[in-house]
Amino acid sequence: MNSSNSKMQYLYFMLVDMAGTLCSFFLALFIRYGLELRQQSSVYKTTVIVLVFTIICTSYLMEPYRDIVRRGYFQEYKNVIKCSLALLVILLSFLFFTKQSDEYSRMVFFYFFTLNVILTYMMRVFFKGYLVGRYRSSIESAKVMIVTTKNKAADAVRKMKEKDIWFYQVNSLAILDEDQIGAVIEGIPVNAGYKEMFESARLGVLDDVLIDMPHDYQYMKDIINSFQDMGVRIHINLQDFELKLPNERVERIGGFTVITSDANVRSQLQLLIKRVMDIFGSIVGLLITGIVSVFLAPAIKIESRGPVFFSQTRVGKNGRKFKIYKFRSMYADAEERKKELMANNKMQGNMFKMDNDPRITKVGKFIRKTSLDELPQFWNVLKGDMSLVGTRPPTVDEFEKYQIRHKKRLSIKPGITGLWQVSGRNDVTDFEKVVELDNEYIDNWNLGVDVKLILLTVWVVLTRRGAG
Repeated sequence: MNSSNSKMQYLYFMLVDMAGTLCSFFLALFIRYGLELRQQSSVYKTTVIVLVFTIICTSYLMEPYRDIVRRGYFQEYKNVIKCSLALLVILLSFLFFTKQSDEYSRMVFFYFFTLNVILTYMMRVFFKGYLVGRYRSSIESAKVMIVTTKNKAADAVRKMKEKDIWFYQVNSLAILDEDQIGAVIEGIPVNAGYKEMFESARLGVLDDVLIDMPHDYQYMKDIINSFQDMGVRIHINLQDFELKLPNERVERIGGFTVITSDANVRSQLQLLIKRVMDIFGSIVGLLITGIVSVFLAPAIKIESRGPVFFSQTRVGKNGRKFKIYKFRSMYADAEERKKELMANNKMQGNMFKMDNDPRITKVGKFIRKTSLDELPQFWNVLKGDMSLVGTRPPTVDEFEKYQIRHKKRLSIKPGITGLWQVSGRNDVTDFEKVVELDNEYIDNWNLGVDVKLILLTVWVVLTRRGAG
């Protein structure tokens, strides 16, 4: 597993263990003291702090979460008993050496150990099932293409399945030295050779590319450059690698030691904080949406036939499709009439926008001017399809016209707002300029940039600059 995912896995399971341990301790106190627990609470405050500190220390010293996803039920049970014993011994030793042991009931620790084994084991098994199921059955697993030769292909797939199959999903193979399109190797279809590889990556869902090719392969540099232009995370078998890449680092992925290169190195902690910001922001946004819809919904329905909300398939992170939601600002036949109006498109490139669009209703003009039509997208943010800040999600027909270099703007989740929106979206009419702004955001992303863009968005909405 690559190091960033490994750290997050450790953090998740450490929090699970912490929750199980603290619940066990408080249950043990309740069983021992019942309604008199409040009178004893001051005595056990120190114990809670020691427990939390001990869990953190043992998580790193004993490495209880190494290969946790691959462990069977019995191996997990043995690991939980070992960790629970270590926790109890450290806790009792602390109380003995600080001369506090006489203040504590022995029955509390007996109940605590028993409950901790049961609760922690159950919580680990449940969380493992949830984690594996979430990635195996959903679009959240990292989709991987293996680029290799015929002789290396079977071994490459097997190595990818050694440890990381729960997080990474190998869904395609590109064999470059022979025409193997249509073949199936170790359960994975070969869907590309050299000529088809980039087109397959451009149109498909792709997060990572594992390159397992001889280092002297004549097109190695071209392959790397093309995938970098798409914003795809690249892993190259270390045994086969001699080139210098931006933001390179050594990691483990499956059975490979690889060099990994990203357009922008984002730690899992940064992404977690960004997701927390998205969740809180979307909840606030949905509350506002609910209030606004009380007034907007009747106005939209009265002016024209059709639903209050407009939904459309858009393309999100690395080619994933999702339904985007907005307040309807156009007449119901707007999509059918779009072809008739293409000659009036003021955007240069793969986007459509025109002045005085006849498909927009009177209410629609108002909600577009005030950006109120965007409010339902907070539901997309809460679901995880979008982020508060990101790039504009293209329509399917726009995406199908993308060139390789355009796909980099989809290497992150799309956002309700972004650098293009606060730069005066009505003033930017060249799609290549939009791509340039999006790439600038991706290459320089950090949490501070998101906060700045959110504040700028509020200012733009209040002043109505660039809306429409």
